[in-house]
Amino acid sequence: MLSLLKQFLEEDCDAGIRQMLLTEINRHATVRTAVVREFNFNRFDVYLDFQSESVRVDDDLDTSEAGSCTIPMTDFASALNEHKPRR
Repeated sequence: MLSLLKQFLEEDCDAGIRQMLLTEINRHATVRTAVVREFNFNRFDVYLDFQSESVRVDDDLDTSEAGSCTIPMTDFASALNEHKPRR
């Protein structure tokens, strides 16, 4: 599960994507709404579910169960904050 998140961060998450996702998370941080935001990138799709406060990361190249993971939004936001994109 965490290896999929790590792959997303290393392969798809540049500085612009990182900032876009953090902005969206912060926009909905104070109010728990029934909103799901979907983001499609080169290899990975990211779904921010603000009602359940979770994030699903799907690998477009792996349609098996191993190609999808769901993590708490706080953990995802922490991983984004710690991520220092090379590009």
